[in-house]
Amino acid sequence: MVLWWGGWLSSLWPRAPQELTLQTATDAFEASWWSGAALGAGVVLGLLALWWLLAHRTHRGVGPVRLEGSGSSGELLLDGSAAASAASGALEDVPGVRAARGKLVRDRGKLVVELSAVVEPTADLERVVEGSEAALADLGAVLGRPDVLARVRLDVARSGPGGGTLVETIDDWTQTLTAGPLLAIAAAAIAVLLVLIIVFRVHAFLALILVSLVTAFATGIPPQFLISSLTAAFGSTLASVALLVGLGAMLGRLVEVSGGAQSLADSLIGRFGEQRAPLALGITSLVFGFPIFFDAGLVVLLPIVFTVARRLGGGVLRYALPAAGAFSAMHVLVPPHPGPVAATALIGANVGLVLLIGLVVAIPTWFLSSYVFGLWIGKRVVLPVPSILGEASDEAEANPPSPGTVVGLLLLPLVLIFLETGLNTLATSGVVDSGATWVAVLRVFGSTPVALLLTVLLASLVLGTRRGRPKEDVEELLNSALGPVCAIILITGAGGMFGGVLRTSGIGDALSDTLTDVGLPVVVAAFVIATLLRVAQGSATVALTTAAALVQPAVAAGDYSAVQLVGVVIALAAGSVVLSHVNDSGFWLVGRFLEMDVKTTLKTWTVLETLLGLVAFALAAVVFVIG
Repeated sequence: MVLWWGGWLSSLWPRAPQELTLQTATDAFEASWWSGAALGAGVVLGLLALWWLLAHRTHRGVGPVRLEGSGSSGELLLDGSAAASAASGALEDVPGVRAARGKLVRDRGKLVVELSAVVEPTADLERVVEGSEAALADLGAVLGRPDVLARVRLDVARSGPGGGTLVETIDDWTQTLTAGPLLAIAAAAIAVLLVLIIVFRVHAFLALILVSLVTAFATGIPPQFLISSLTAAFGSTLASVALLVGLGAMLGRLVEVSGGAQSLADSLIGRFGEQRAPLALGITSLVFGFPIFFDAGLVVLLPIVFTVARRLGGGVLRYALPAAGAFSAMHVLVPPHPGPVAATALIGANVGLVLLIGLVVAIPTWFLSSYVFGLWIGKRVVLPVPSILGEASDEAEANPPSPGTVVGLLLLPLVLIFLETGLNTLATSGVVDSGATWVAVLRVFGSTPVALLLTVLLASLVLGTRRGRPKEDVEELLNSALGPVCAIILITGAGGMFGGVLRTSGIGDALSDTLTDVGLPVVVAAFVIATLLRVAQGSATVALTTAAALVQPAVAAGDYSAVQLVGVVIALAAGSVVLSHVNDSGFWLVGRFLEMDVKTTLKTWTVLETLLGLVAFALAAVVFVIG
């Protein structure tokens, strides 16, 4: 990349372009070999995934275990499942462990004790690991079998309403289906969902609920827990999405209708020029995406994106995809976002080094996968600019707020949210005490809903009443912002429901068991495992943390440098973002805000996310090799 950018590659290859410009990059994407190369890469990845699934058969359950001391006069037998359950009970007593499960399986002729635990986001991982080692040691002493192996997987609980955690497990129920049938059910469910929406034109909200219900039955979730599983997954998604989208839409409506979006858009275009407007939006999103989460950043910046697209023309994708891709790249690759932080802790990498190298990787990854691809696909898929956030009146455009005022309002949630994400990173690193009162108070003000609430209140004053708009008009303006986004909120929640059903069914656990030992270089295994988990159950964070826990033993057993550990973390993050599709709530959020149908979202957003993951993995492999 550096050789090409500087034009030095021509000395090594005379036919190479003299320098990397937007035109040469675009020409590369438009070349005849591009579609064939992309299809070939997808086929190779698919064949590799199929080979791994066939080469690593699923485990068989183990009944009574024959203990030492058994002889011709009699046998001493121990219920293997009961012994494993006792070990999981001991692990649940460790502070920070929300739930634990244990089972005894036979893997390639060996007895394996498998412990899985869901831990709090602020749990002391070293203490949890010590607790699991103690539980396994006690179980080994009881079994008295030197051939018994151990395998431990730690999952970080997702945040739920009120700051609690939501664990998608059902007590006293164990999935009996293996990875093969579960993957077949998931694939069939996705295919049926696409047919219902694309062919039969069933509303996405209804189709997602129907397919989620049928999938829950097909995967064997007990009927008495079925509805609660559906509503829990739906509610957990709405807990993070509804407030965010609702408050974000209010802020966007205020910024748009007051003329603030037009004012800031004019300033950006004046500084960067019309041709570089997508670049300016992308760079702005990279900066905003450092501390702010993907969905929050996207909702806050969309009014500016829509205004620029409306003024310059050329379709909304030309401007929206570089911005959305920037938020996605920062969210999955760079601390202090939760996925990279959790993976860094599990792998044992240095969070400062992950931050530094993650930024170096994120910028070229965004440029190739989001900016260049966004311009390329924007020429071929020209969509009108959505009016979901409203438009400024002629009076507001004639007397808009200053660009500095708008930037200040948009920076307020950025600064506040950085309080929470930064403190979470410091707490994970042990720099600050996560239980301290002052830390808890700052986290409250830094939470995304509170940060957006304070910003909306301030914007109502600065862009509303202070500019002569009556209080009644401001109230009506905010109320009118909620109606258009209700469908987005409900469909996104239903998408989260579908992904939650797949996670509750145990497809992630079954796939994890199958892929535990894939016999590949650790950086490649990290990417592949995260990719398959992402495709199977939808959540990037779950895929990232689960894959990190799976490759952690291989990392611990190897002698890797600090830079190589960073390469593994980035490879995990890259795998967790590819192939965003219908079981990912972010897929529906982007598609509905940009008013794309499912087919168009698959051609644009899914491809962008896949390119993002592939480019990031290529750079992660380079980091690993040179480390």
